[in-house]
Amino acid sequence: MTGNYNWTWTALTTGNYRLRINVQVKGGLPPIAYARNYAFLNYTDEKGYWWPMQIAFADVAFHGPVISLSKTSSKVAIHANETIAYTITMRNTGDAAQTLWVNDTLPADLAYVSDTASAPPLYGTRIVSGNRIYFRFANMPALATWAFSLTVVSGPALLRGMSLENDASLNYTNSNGFLLPPRDASWSVIIRAPWIPSASVTFASAQATPTDVVLATVAMDNDGNEAAQDAWVNLTLDPNLSFVNASIPATSQPGEVRFVLTNVGLGGSAFHLKEPLPPRHANPRLRGSGRTPNRPQREPRHLVGRSGHDRVLQRVSG
Repeated sequence: MTGNYNWTWTALTTGNYRLRINVQVKGGLPPIAYARNYAFLNYTDEKGYWWPMQIAFADVAFHGPVISLSKTSSKVAIHANETIAYTITMRNTGDAAQTLWVNDTLPADLAYVSDTASAPPLYGTRIVSGNRIYFRFANMPALATWAFSLTVVSGPALLRGMSLENDASLNYTNSNGFLLPPRDASWSVIIRAPWIPSASVTFASAQATPTDVVLATVAMDNDGNEAAQDAWVNLTLDPNLSFVNASIPATSQPGEVRFVLTNVGLGGSAFHLKEPLPPRHANPRLRGSGRTPNRPQREPRHLVGRSGHDRVLQRVSG
């Protein structure tokens, strides 16, 4: 019996349901490589409202290759200017395949570096055209598994949190040259980066008398999605202030204090330092700045950070 068949269920409760259909391949098939069987589901809710139709299909190859495609990577997150290697795997659970084409489409922020498609036993060829890489292979044996690596590099200016998806597709033929159903695979990575847009310096009191030791607090916020491996804070002191000590290690010279912070986590962080007033301070009002030395007075404070990977310094205003 051939043609369309229909099944109807009513008052289905929540759960999983399975319909098993046994079919037999007829004799005298036309010269095709595979058959595709469709199933369509129409359903209503308890008020009789029709919901969108669902469609599924299954392919059956006739004495031909049955090849799956997968793409994986050891990385799920990367940084700017970082390389990432994908592994593209083809697994044949059927007969021998004559020709295989793998087309890889890179997102705009990734660039091709290298691949291993030409190595044995694949002996493939490759054409790079913009952000598309075309691979061609021949004569894949039955029950064989082939894999090769594709290495790419990310761009220099990537927004933290953005997702980069790399898509690949596979087309292949049987030993008679007939195309079989295509396959698709993809892998996505997230961009990681610290982001410390500014820092602030505040005094515990707005006024003090000469010879007092005043407490200052340096605070900053990491608004990125990754801890900063290193951050540098340079403070230029008012001529009437000098450095005593701090809650973290520091190096100082007249008029300047430098701090190196490591593993600055997400959110806010702060450290403290003490500064004495000279005995004859003419103006008891406290002044402090985050200016670096040898800069014009209008130059802002500098705070630089380095991510855990690329170790590139980033200058941001305070």
